[in-house]
Parts: sequence; C-alpha cells; structure tokens
Amino acid sequence: MARYRILYLDILILAVALFAAFEAYAFHLLLIALLILPVLSLLLTLPLRRRIYCSLSVEDDMVPKGDTPLELNIRNESMLPCLNGQVRITCSNAFGRSVNVPPSSGEAAADFAIGGKKSARLPITIRFDECGRIDFGLRHVYVYDILGLFRFQVPGQNCQCDTDSLYVFPDTVDCLVETENSSDLGIESSTYSTERAGNDPSEIFDLRDYVPGDAHHSIHWKLSGRMNRLIVKEYGLPLSPLVHFLVEIREKASPEEKESVMGTLMSVSETLVSRDVLHHISWIGEDSVFHTVRVSDTESLAAALHEMLGMPASSPYETIRNLAMQAPFSTELHLVYMIGGTASAKELNGEEKEIFSMLMDSNLCRRITVMPVGCDESYPREIRELGCDLQMVSGEVPEEEGGIGNA
Repeated sequence: MARYRILYLDILILAVALFAAFEAYAFHLLLIALLILPVLSLLLTLPLRRRIYCSLSVEDDMVPKGDTPLELNIRNESMLPCLNGQVRITCSNAFGRSVNVPPSSGEAAADFAIGGKKSARLPITIRFDECGRIDFGLRHVYVYDILGLFRFQVPGQNCQCDTDSLYVFPDTVDCLVETENSSDLGIESSTYSTERAGNDPSEIFDLRDYVPGDAHHSIHWKLSGRMNRLIVKEYGLPLSPLVHFLVEIREKASPEEKESVMGTLMSVSETLVSRDVLHHISWIGEDSVFHTVRVSDTESLAAALHEMLGMPASSPYETIRNLAMQAPFSTELHLVYMIGGTASAKELNGEEKEIFSMLMDSNLCRRITVMPVGCDESYPREIRELGCDLQMVSGEVPEEEGGIGNA
C-alpha cells in the first residue's frame, strides 16, 4: 500500500507543477480529478468492507509434515467488486510450549479479488516443518480501495474458522526398546498367574473334580482312570507384562528433540499394536492433569497422539512424580520413561531418586527403561544405580562413562 501512496503523491506533485507552469484547461481538470478520485474511492470502499464474509477450513485436521492445503471461502454480498483484498492467518504450535508463556506464532498472508455478488474459494498452502497441534485463525481480513491508498479491516464477526486447529504428525523413527527378551514388551509371556485359571493348555493351573458343564476336552482321562472319577484340568493364565509409556517434554527441548520422542513413541506403539499388545501412554496435559490412555488398536493410538500433540512442557521428572501418586500398579509393569530433552545427573535430587527406588524396590514396576534424547556423562551411572535401564531415544545404549547429547 505504501508504494501506491508514494506513486499517487508523485503524480499529484507533477500535476500541481503542471498546473502552476501552464494555464491549459486540461491541467486544471487533471488536478481536480486527482483530488476527487481518492475521495470517491474511499466512499465506495467504506460500505464494501461490511459486505465481505470469509471462512477458513481444512479438509483433514490430521496431516503429515510439509505443505498443508487450506481453503479460504470468500463471499461478497455487495454490488461493488473487491479488486484488492488480503487475509492474514496466524499459526502457533502448542506442542512443548511453556505453560506460563504464550506459544510463539507465525503469520501467513494471501491476496484475493472477488466480483460483486460473487463467491469464491481460494486455496492457500502453508508449510509446517514441526510436529504438534497448530492453532490457527483469521487474524485480519482487509479490503483496499481501487487506488490502493486506503485499507479497511473487515469486521471480526464476518470472519470465522470452521476448524481452529490441525495436528501435524511427526516422522516415525525406527527404534525398539532394548529388552532381554520379548516378554518385557508384552509380546510373549512365560509367567503364569498363581491365583486365577486361564485358557493356556500348555500350563496346568489346577486339577479338580468334574462339574456338569465342564468341557470334555479339559478332562484328564489318565488321572480319571486311576482315581475312578472324572478329574478336570484347569489351564494356566499367562501374565503378559503391561507396557506403560510415560512421556515428558522438557522446557528447553529443541523442536528436533521433541519430535524424536513423538516419532519413536509412534514407531514402538505401532509395532505393539500390530502384534495385538495392549499398552498405556501417560503424560501431563494442557489442564495440568495427568492423563493415561489405553492403546489397543490404531484408532486409540491416533486418539492418544491427537491429544499429546498439544501437551505443554514439564519440569524435570514432573510426570514420574505424578505417576507415583497413581494407583493401582501392576507388578508386571514395564515402565518406559521417554524424555524429550537432555537428562542431567544434577536434576536427580533426593526426591526423584526416592521415586525411582520406590517403584523398583517395592516391585511396583517390573522394569523401568529411561529413554532421554541425550544425557550428560554422569547420568548413565546415576540412573543404573537406581535399578533402571538406560537407552537413548535414538536407540543407543550409553556406557557408564560418557553421555550422549548436549548437557
């Protein structure tokens, strides 16, 4: 708009100079026209701004990283055309932000033109290179006069968003949690319940007298012949360890660190879902409430990620403190503690060490695997002394001396 004003001013100065230098009638008319045109343009644009209606929509609110198509629907209810308009869209990422700090926001702009009594659809493409919940909206919609000298904002009630958030999923990272055997991830089990019967014929839980209604295939025929009465086998109940992912995003974590945690979680969770392994995911949500979801299929995994992509950053070990206050625990629980950021031994104070020790020593957890993005040199020794396993989100297993990542 500034260049149009400068151009108009230059032309006006030239017209004034011609008017002063020459007495030709044409130069008089030119000067009068140049003075009247902005007024006419202004009067025509003032009512137009209240007759423009805009709405922003997305086809799918769950998208991968990269270019994302949006659609701007514009309706002009005035008889006058809008030859020059502009819409400004704000975007902010809610994932991993500090609770007391507003999320950083960006802005995208698009120009439009529309005739009188017309409707139009304007495709807009915005690129998102970071995963998370992107909150967006129509910040301002402007209309300009024909000469480009004046700008007027369309009233806020004329602008709306059909969807005010979309969810950008991270790239999956090929990584598995290091375990001694597959049963640690609930994929198989060699442990059976001593309290309840099940349906695994490879393990006998108990023997008892036949009761009408018992299945014939469960009768122990050899023992029944010796005892001269029908004896029934009760089969064992296999105990598959419950896998529980605990996700924490640190305040100073970079976008790459935050995404690596989410990408690894997606990869491991999808692997477990494909093998029909039930697991749980916990995190602290935007409402500062500790959330836990049960993941048994792709739908429940998508729903969990849908919520997690809006989670704020947490202080160190805040999530495991919340977990320690929850009940009941399973003695077969394998806790995978995923940390988006760099873990430091200095952050392991007495309270955090007591929590880890309590979870392990009281058999509330069968196993704890801590998975930070990086750690300092002292962290491997400190965390292993508490009885926990240590594995980087990248899949590396650090030695006792020498950390991975930036301290």
